[in-house]
Amino acid sequence: MLTAMAFTAQAAITIHVKADAAPYIWAWTNSGNVFSESWPGHQFTEKKTVKDTEFWYYTFDESITLVNILFNDGGAAGPVKQTSDISGITTDRYFEYDGANTFTDVTEQFGGEIPDAKVESLTLRSNKNNSDWSGDELVFTMVEPNKFVGVFDLTENNISDGYWQFKIRPNGQGWVGFSKVNLTAPEWCEQARSDDNFQIDLESELLTSLVFSFTATWAGGKNAEEGWSLVIENANSTDVSGIKVENNASQTRYNLQGQRIGANYRGIMVINGKKMIKK
Repeated sequence: MLTAMAFTAQAAITIHVKADAAPYIWAWTNSGNVFSESWPGHQFTEKKTVKDTEFWYYTFDESITLVNILFNDGGAAGPVKQTSDISGITTDRYFEYDGANTFTDVTEQFGGEIPDAKVESLTLRSNKNNSDWSGDELVFTMVEPNKFVGVFDLTENNISDGYWQFKIRPNGQGWVGFSKVNLTAPEWCEQARSDDNFQIDLESELLTSLVFSFTATWAGGKNAEEGWSLVIENANSTDVSGIKVENNASQTRYNLQGQRIGANYRGIMVINGKKMIKK
């Protein structure tokens, strides 16, 4: 006998914006830009009235469950004027836009409560020689919703000036520096930098290893680029040597560079966010 099961699909996300002239919207996801139009993006064409207020609006395809946007004037009067990024949108939102660089989120006035942003992916990039941010990105493993664990091996990097800098980005967005993250770390990790990046002091006497584990947790809030808690722990060899690896070929494995590896890999690896070693 077949049993009928009901599934509730997420409603398509609609963006509403109050503006004197039809503005442009630029939108992107982790997979890339949403619109086929090139910059400055898609110009609003449809309007509707909500609570006696007229809004331009655009509805994304229902397959898009998390989107990032900004508004701009299309360059109608010279160079394009645009707002800052509005990240981690998962439900209908309402905005007022001044036609230049400023917007106001009025969702709670017109559409209800603004949900906390969701973080679906997290990456980290290191600065190899105090100038080169072009290195490979470390892809964190999501161990539970809004919680990620990654392991980074500094011995794989060419570090010559006594400290190592890094920065992270959620949902493929702009890089998040220490001013937007609550950093919890051992004494050998220094947070204070004027360039908005994290720093680890490699000359600290308390530093016993160049292999680190990072636990990053989204603490809740309306903006996916703020409100982070980042915990850094020293993962020296004595910490991982006694850990046994479960022989489960279906588990996804990563090496210390965040690269996916096979079941026959030997050495230190990350499985479900946990550091393990297979000899």
